[in-house]
Amino acid sequence: MKATFSLLDIAFSDLNASIILFENKFYPQSIFYMQQAVEKSIKQLGVYNGVVKPSDLQKDIGHKTEKIFKRVVGHVKHLTGDSDADINNSYNDLKHLLKKAGLKEAKDVIIKVLDENQQLEIPSEVIELMIDIIIKKQAPDFPDKLKLNGNIEFEFSRMKDNFKNYFPAYIKSVMILFHLNLVLSEYVSTVRYPVGEEFDNPELVFNSVHPLVQLMPTFIEQCRYAIKGISDFQLMIKS
Repeated sequence: MKATFSLLDIAFSDLNASIILFENKFYPQSIFYMQQAVEKSIKQLGVYNGVVKPSDLQKDIGHKTEKIFKRVVGHVKHLTGDSDADINNSYNDLKHLLKKAGLKEAKDVIIKVLDENQQLEIPSEVIELMIDIIIKKQAPDFPDKLKLNGNIEFEFSRMKDNFKNYFPAYIKSVMILFHLNLVLSEYVSTVRYPVGEEFDNPELVFNSVHPLVQLMPTFIEQCRYAIKGISDFQLMIKS
């Protein structure tokens, strides 16, 4: 558990670095640290959900955050009503748009998708189902204990209320990170090394009119929301 929260702490530090760099107009560096914040947050999800070993983070799976995401979403897709096809189609549609039209043409679509992620409605029956699944997995004898000890009922009711408050933001945060990574992962190298045949300095390419730089205020807001959503939910579960 310590490894997962350490990753989230580092992700939050990377986000803060990105914000400071952006405010001081160091745009390529800001983009790099934003990508790092997103990548570490998704890795944290992989470790937390038991689909990635901490020792494997710097090995083959280290930069395959897309693979981690799809494995994590696979654990909850039956609750959100999504199928593998839905998840892949959503991913592939945006990926195809980015490849075909470019970031400039896709900018408004990206903002729309991120806003839709944050406004995603999680039906109450889905949340109740998730609570039942967690109880059966973590404490299969809990229903019997509840019948025998009425004092537990109040605490259980409190726990359910907390879950209902934090679980929707957790799912939204996972989806936000997925789409942020889809955009940012393409720029890991180009914001750090000379660009193109002319070996242009990234600072000349990623200037104030570059579409990715123009997206950064939205990305900062969304990434902050996602890291907080994941942290709040996991701390609630831990308590």
